[in-house]
Amino acid sequence: MLKSKSVVSCFLAAVIILFIVSPTFASVQDIPLTVSNPTDNARVSDIVTSGVPLPKEANILNTDDLSVSDSSGNIIPAQISVLARWDGQVSDTSKPIRWALLDFQASIAANASETYF
Repeated sequence: MLKSKSVVSCFLAAVIILFIVSPTFASVQDIPLTVSNPTDNARVSDIVTSGVPLPKEANILNTDDLSVSDSSGNIIPAQISVLARWDGQVSDTSKPIRWALLDFQASIAANASETYF
């Protein structure tokens, strides 16, 4: 079980890195998180943890403005915390969030992927 979670986490990290080098996001709502299950077993309510970069221009000051939704647009429960802020300390709530940490549960069929937003 630990190995397959590592595979899912590594794939998710690779997807996130693509967004770091892409400056073309129109808004934070457009950030897709693709979680892949390369195993032959369905994953039900597995915990996904990912860091997500946020553009400075979005001016997101707190996590109340962030959420995770599935591909149907349903908001799913998530724990979101601040990892870093633009031009300030994590505790300086007057500065925009640079990195957010997301924790949520994902269910993915065997040998499939799901995209969250």
